[in-house]
Amino acid sequence: ANTTYSLGSPLYRSISVRLDNGNTLRIEAPGNSADRPFVSAAHFNGTALPGLSIDYALLRGGGNLSFSMSAAPCDMEGWPCA
Repeated sequence: ANTTYSLGSPLYRSISVRLDNGNTLRIEAPGNSADRPFVSAAHFNGTALPGLSIDYALLRGGGNLSFSMSAAPCDMEGWPCA
């Protein structure tokens, strides 16, 4: 079974989710705004993600998923853009 989640533009600048296993997943996109709706880079626990996807097991372990936002869409061949 595929356990990879596709990532997109977050709805919130910051949110914490307490998972049913007791871990906490914090999602941050401090530059998220109507003028900067596009993801230009993503990191999990400080490590750059190679694209806009992440495995369920990483998320389930809790941690910090952070997004850099931009005014223009990113060319995925040049990922990350920020």
